[in-house]
Formats: sequence, structure tokens, C-alpha cells
Amino acid sequence: MCFGPYRGVTDAAAPGEVYALYVDLSLTGRGIGRALLEAMHQHAEAQQFSTLLLWVLRDNARARRFYAAAGYVGDGAVASDVYGETAVQEVRYRRSTAG
Repeated sequence: MCFGPYRGVTDAAAPGEVYALYVDLSLTGRGIGRALLEAMHQHAEAQQFSTLLLWVLRDNARARRFYAAAGYVGDGAVASDVYGETAVQEVRYRRSTAG
């Protein structure tokens, strides 16, 4: 899990960004991701980030459901990147740290 100041341009006040949150696939479904994300929310609020933003792969339905269940909503921003020879599309989600 890793977060910090938002690295892009946004209209959000005091924005933070979830840079990474990974749980080993063999451990999914046990509440570990939810616990990590909740701890991140608490730390972000303590650091006075009022909003958290994150980028998630457009085609990663499981991750998108996970973030939606945690109160994140897509805000319409999209991005494209190329990793090696693979093009990927990402969508941005946001959530108030007050949740």
C-alpha cells in the first residue's frame, strides 16, 4: 500500500493519491485489502488530504468493484499508457477521506 500527494492535475481540494494497493491473489477475499484501504484512509485524513484519487485499469472489473464498495466513484477522467508493447486504459476514481 502506498499513497501521497496527487501527482496530476485535478479540481479536488487537498488531493491525495492511492499509488498502489496489492494483495497476493491467494489471499484475496479475506478482508486484507479492505483493512489496508481503511488504514490508508485514516492516514490520509490525518495528513489532511480531503480527497483521495486513484487510477485503475478500465478492464479490471474486480478492482473497480472493490473500490466502488469502498466508496470510490469514477469521475470521468481517463488515461492511456503503454507498458512494454501493451497499451492499457485507466479510469480515475475518487473518494472523500471523510468517507
